[in-house]
Amino acid sequence: VHCAARIVGRFGRRVAQRRASNLLTAWCRLRIHLIRKKRMMLAASKIQACARMKTQRDKFKAVISSVIRFQSHARRQQAVRRVKKIRDPFGDMTFKELEHLHAEECKKLDEAVSTKKYDLA
Repeated sequence: VHCAARIVGRFGRRVAQRRASNLLTAWCRLRIHLIRKKRMMLAASKIQACARMKTQRDKFKAVISSVIRFQSHARRQQAVRRVKKIRDPFGDMTFKELEHLHAEECKKLDEAVSTKKYDLA
């Protein structure tokens, strides 16, 4: 009887160990599968984020380059206006205004010569 009880007990333990082993193996396989799936989802998400970032970066670079072009064009026009003013300071005057200014300067020059103040001339 004792021997039979031991044999039945050992058989029960073996069955329980096999069942527990099978259960643990199945759980581990499921866990590994879930870990791999999560890793793949994270990688796909990262790839999508990189692609979106590249498109946004390209748009930003295009905007920056157009702004730089616009600024350089405006600065060039401003420089042309300044150089034009330096080269011809009376360019914004009409012909009548220039004649009037010329007459005034001639009067001042004649007065300086007649009073012999050559430093004013």
